[in-house]
Amino acid sequence: MEHQGVSLYGVFDGHGPNGQDASCRLSEYLVPRLQKSLENHYAGTGSRNVLDVVSKEFLSADANMVSEEAFQMSGSTGTIICLMGQKVLCAWLGDSRAVMGSESKTGGIVATHLSNDHKPNRPDEKLRVEKAGGEVRQAGFMDSFAGPMRVFKPGEQFPGLAISRSFGDAGGKSVGVTAVPEMSVLHLTREVRCIIICSDGVWDEMSAEECVRMVMTFSAEMDADGAAQTLCNEARRRWVNARRDGFGNIDDITAVVAMLRPKEGFVAG
Repeated sequence: MEHQGVSLYGVFDGHGPNGQDASCRLSEYLVPRLQKSLENHYAGTGSRNVLDVVSKEFLSADANMVSEEAFQMSGSTGTIICLMGQKVLCAWLGDSRAVMGSESKTGGIVATHLSNDHKPNRPDEKLRVEKAGGEVRQAGFMDSFAGPMRVFKPGEQFPGLAISRSFGDAGGKSVGVTAVPEMSVLHLTREVRCIIICSDGVWDEMSAEECVRMVMTFSAEMDADGAAQTLCNEARRRWVNARRDGFGNIDDITAVVAMLRPKEGFVAG
């Protein structure tokens, strides 16, 4: 979404029985409200602190969801890129990662992470969850545990979330799962060529450097749609190849690409 000098790009990866409804709710509720609030900020009629603007809208979107029964055990990640003049603001919950691709002065490729996944075993997130009364451990029964670290109520098998921040997931809010976004702000330099936002279905199979290099092959034509589709196709191919025995699921795969058109702006796909 782009309007009055503010461009928004985002990925919402839903989970739980109503995960698709969660991601759709965010695209319909959060995105237009955040767009309007940012426009007011730059017009001088809203909050003077852009970080407060973004945080307020994230929390409002979460409050809109957690009051409903459908989102007691369902929710969504959320990663949004806001392009404002020469600044890039990234705000995120969960593990839908954002990466910026640039050309180095020697002609190489540089991948810069704009977000840092909210995994329960990330040291600062683990400490925050535990201080809130949550327990971080693998899922299991008796003495058998397996899989990624998750957030639980102490001594229980609930909610079992593999991320420590999210929209919705009302059942996890009492044990440290929060919708307070983490944010980063970077200056947009002339070397930047693209910004990539993907769900973990892409990042679980591909490195940031691989993704940037793949997207850069579409830079001459500024084909952001083609770049995003190619990322998804390659990630899916790797998921399938890793599961040739027929066991295991293929994770949700989503990619959004914004490509820089020098001195003119971004083309998104």
